[in-house]
Amino acid sequence: MDNAIQILADFIVEDKTAVIVFLNENGYADLPLDASFMEVNRAVSRNILDEGFVKKLSEVIFPFRGVIPPSAQAAAEASAGAGSASSGANPATWIVKVVEIGADLFIQAKSEENQRLATYAQYDLAQRQVRDQTEIAKQKAQEDFLLELVKAQEEKAQDNTARNLILLLGVVAFLGIAFYAVKRTTK
Repeated sequence: MDNAIQILADFIVEDKTAVIVFLNENGYADLPLDASFMEVNRAVSRNILDEGFVKKLSEVIFPFRGVIPPSAQAAAEASAGAGSASSGANPATWIVKVVEIGADLFIQAKSEENQRLATYAQYDLAQRQVRDQTEIAKQKAQEDFLLELVKAQEEKAQDNTARNLILLLGVVAFLGIAFYAVKRTTK
C-alpha cells in the first residue's frame, strides 16, 4: 500500500470526526457525525480526484501530526524522500502522491471500462452477425421451399398433362370403337 494512502487511512481511523466536519463544511458530503468508516471512505474517494479537495484535506491532516500514529508518520517521512531535512511529512509531496494515485486509479478504471465496452461491442457485433446469418439462412430456406413447391407443381402439371393425354386418347379410342360399332350395325 502506498504511504500517502496509509497516511489518509490512518487519519480517518484516528480522527474520523475531523474528516466528517471537513467534508460537511466544504460541501463535499453531508454526513452525520456518527457516520461509519465506510461512509467516510466513500465520501473521500468520490472527491479524491479533485486537487483542491486534496490540498484542503492535507491542511486538515498535517496540522494534527500528533494524532497520526508513529508508523504512519514514519511512512509519511519516507514518502517525503531520503534527501529531505524536515522532521515530518511534506504536505506538497503528499498532495502530489494522492493525486497521482487517484489519477492512476482513474486511468485503470477507464481502461477497464473501455475493455468492458469493447467486449460488449464485440458481443453486439457477434449477435448481429448471428442474427444476419439466421436471416440469410431463413431466406435461403424460403427460396428452397419456393423452388420445391414450384417443382412439385410442375411435376403435377406434367402428370396432369400425361393423364389428360391418356384420357383424350382413351376418349378418341372409345369414340372410334363406338363409331365403328354404330357403322357396322347400320350396314
